[in-house]
Amino acid sequence: IGAPWINADDFAKELNALNLPGIYFRPLSFKPYYFRSKDQNLQGVQMHITDRLVYLPYATGLYIMQTHIRMYPDHDLFGNESRIRMFNIVMGTDKIMNMLKENVPVTKIKASWQDDLNEFKEIRKKYLLY
Repeated sequence: IGAPWINADDFAKELNALNLPGIYFRPLSFKPYYFRSKDQNLQGVQMHITDRLVYLPYATGLYIMQTHIRMYPDHDLFGNESRIRMFNIVMGTDKIMNMLKENVPVTKIKASWQDDLNEFKEIRKKYLLY
């Protein structure tokens, strides 16, 4: 994860301070060979999964975005329409994006879908074989 404006050491320090389960963020500098940032010097973090049994990829992604928004408010993660559209398609709603943009803590974002998740888990029980 990187961008021209990110300070690798600071970003890694902030992410590691969250003590997210099963992951460590290592500062990283790199130069991509293709796509939008081709041949640019970027800084960011390399993600090391330290325990796959406790690692929470979805929540980790939200924490990364929230940290980026807090640290680099002048660089809008949702700065173009195609990025907004794709993010909302993947999320299945625009609520997550709006909460991130409104600086709602990830813990509250996660809590916002727990009732729906519990309802789904109850409905799916009759379809589980084991």
